[in-house]
Amino acid sequence: MSIYATDDDAAPRQYSEEMFKLSPDLGSRHRIYLACALQPTTANDPTSPHRPHIDGVVRFSPPMSSSAPDDLENEPLGRIEYDKIETFGRLKLQLVDDNLVHQCRLAFDRDDRVAESKMELKTLVASANVLSLDKLEDQQCRSLLNSGEWELEMYPHLRTLFDFITSFSSATCLRRLVETPGPLQDDDNSRTLGFPKAVPDFSLLNEASLQAKASEQPHLWSDTHAFCVVKPSNKQSPKPGDPSDVVSLITLQSSQYARLYACSRPFRLFAVCLFIFGSGFCVGIFDRGGLMLFPIYDMWEHTDVFIRVIRSLTSVVTDVDLGQDPTVRPLPNDIACAVLEQSEPPAHTSYLVEPIGDNERVWCTVGPPVWSSLSLFGRGTWVWYVREYDANGRCLKGAKMIMKTAWRQGNRSPESIIHRSIKVSHCGLAKLLVGADVEYRVAGQRPERISVQSLRSGQNDVNAGSPVLHRLVLSTVGRPLWEYDSELELLLGVRAALDAHEFLCEQGIVHRDISPSIILLRDTKYDPDSEPDGGEGLLVDLEFAGPSDVVTATESVGESQQTYAKWIHRGALLTGNIQFMALDVLRAIKNGNAGIEHTASRDVESFIWVLGYCVLCKLVNMLKDKVPRTDPGREAEEEAFHDAFGHNNVRSVLISRRACMPLVWLTGGSSKPEQMLGPIRENISVAMAALFGNLRNLLSRETFYPVLAAKMRGSGLAAEDPPITHAVLREMLDTTIKHIRTRATHARSRRRQDSRANIGQSDSERNGGGDANIIGPQRTSLLVAVRCCEHIAGELVAP
Repeated sequence: MSIYATDDDAAPRQYSEEMFKLSPDLGSRHRIYLACALQPTTANDPTSPHRPHIDGVVRFSPPMSSSAPDDLENEPLGRIEYDKIETFGRLKLQLVDDNLVHQCRLAFDRDDRVAESKMELKTLVASANVLSLDKLEDQQCRSLLNSGEWELEMYPHLRTLFDFITSFSSATCLRRLVETPGPLQDDDNSRTLGFPKAVPDFSLLNEASLQAKASEQPHLWSDTHAFCVVKPSNKQSPKPGDPSDVVSLITLQSSQYARLYACSRPFRLFAVCLFIFGSGFCVGIFDRGGLMLFPIYDMWEHTDVFIRVIRSLTSVVTDVDLGQDPTVRPLPNDIACAVLEQSEPPAHTSYLVEPIGDNERVWCTVGPPVWSSLSLFGRGTWVWYVREYDANGRCLKGAKMIMKTAWRQGNRSPESIIHRSIKVSHCGLAKLLVGADVEYRVAGQRPERISVQSLRSGQNDVNAGSPVLHRLVLSTVGRPLWEYDSELELLLGVRAALDAHEFLCEQGIVHRDISPSIILLRDTKYDPDSEPDGGEGLLVDLEFAGPSDVVTATESVGESQQTYAKWIHRGALLTGNIQFMALDVLRAIKNGNAGIEHTASRDVESFIWVLGYCVLCKLVNMLKDKVPRTDPGREAEEEAFHDAFGHNNVRSVLISRRACMPLVWLTGGSSKPEQMLGPIRENISVAMAALFGNLRNLLSRETFYPVLAAKMRGSGLAAEDPPITHAVLREMLDTTIKHIRTRATHARSRRRQDSRANIGQSDSERNGGGDANIIGPQRTSLLVAVRCCEHIAGELVAP
């Protein structure tokens, strides 16, 4: 069963709200705002307040190809800016016609339906405001992704207000705020083992898509341009009493929505959220730097501002104003069919990407993303297959390549520069074609680099460390490591990447970010009869690569930026890599150690966790396609995956890692060995099971039981374990590769002999054959390997 860590409870306290009024000044780029009528509210003093916690609501399966997040509860802390008047300008409230606002405001009080909804809302809010924050959150925090009864009663009345403002006068309506009709899904739900069933209270949808969409179709995040979160009480404000110490429930919930929005909407720079809490409201903008919150208003005392906000969202702002990357545009289905040379509309939207740096080529994405990150405030990495787009012929040309887009820290070297600094080439390293920071070009104006700072203020000082959008194209093409066709292909790919990593280390460069997403298999199918050439796998993503040095837990160290503890406290680095970090790095983060040296050995350890991930991922995918969800074997394997790779914070990952869950699921340590044994026997070779057992033994006491190991060394009972080196892991991989190749050769020889003798083959031989990927009915051999591995594990935990 998965274990999730929670923090101690703390109390959100009441806030003071500042009322602002928009001052029309159409001549300036950024609006000028005047503070007026400062009205502090009475302090809220709940008797037994509780701070809500995250209960592992974001748990992605291996097919999702997404990195797992850290616990979201601490992530927004220190990243929220309150009462930001700049938000007014970004939403273009000044472009909403003043006379329209005035007339709509007058009609607000005269329309019977609006008056009735207003009265009902006031009654509901008054009832909710009587309750303490503690009782409100006891009812609300059962799930951070779904709404309670209070909000449901508010829906029809809020919808009446939204529709009245949106449809007032004859202006064209671009979008509408509507109740989210059901859980929002990722576009490709087949990639998930259960995408979180998120239901924002309201979603901002295109008017055209609302009219065309059939009710039985799934509701997608890709249709959502912004979202609204509703709470019944004014006490549930996004601004708590001590903003530096706690994060309010409504902010946590909206952060979850923003995370899912960011990982489901390609080429989005930020997400817009409307907060409604009792009669209070404000707008928030989530970007890679954090959350900027609009000043807080009361919708009955400042109805004119409420009208401006709703009218702007539905009728004024463009897709770019709502976060769309201005350097990318989606291809309409009719054009996409012609470009991709297919008769049916493509299953996945294709995007045209403007030239990168000085290179003049335009790129077109092909198919779904290869990888997408689940980080909210981290790098937000997306990886795509692309081809060059010929605008004149409206066609694609050239070979398929790989494009990566991610946010880098503005005060450190771009990944493309690191690629160019490598002295000589290596067949296991991806080759850079073009790379640069993303710039937005407008005719007659100087190109503007896209950064969090430029999005927020219009100014661009990358030396300040503000995240900067970086894009590159790699001419070496591969496919995800977990999509291997045979165990031999997987092991050769991992070995090739390991060799490339050693090549970098010999130049004084440590990768520092080993995870499944940074190792690709070559795009061409591997011929098991051919000799390895070292290019079966590709090592990519050199953003954090640099000289081996001491990694300080509290402050940045040089160009490396490997400040794990500080970054984790701020929530920047945890974009999935905690699942594959070396154990002592995780311990240093958890214990707040002053410094830790990030050595090549720690990267090599990460290769082991990556291998465990890919084999389990492949098995879960295989069962998902073959057997029903209720099959005991499938349930056991899916539970094993979540136990090994489904945790959201450092403490939980450490608990799983100390039990070696990424490896012992195959070597007999599962809580449901009998249910798992069948799928393992049918899909995993004895050689792979033996390799996992040997890897488990390699990590040994020093890795999993450091206190015990220290005592044993102090008593003279054991020597210190040697570091895990490239040579040690390569030797183990080579041994397994040799065994699999030999077994495959013998199997082919037997088949030829049987064919000449006209003897029929068994199903297991037909399936097992050349790739040596299936064990077949050889239960005895497997059980010997499993029991041997259990014995090894038992010795390790013995005192």
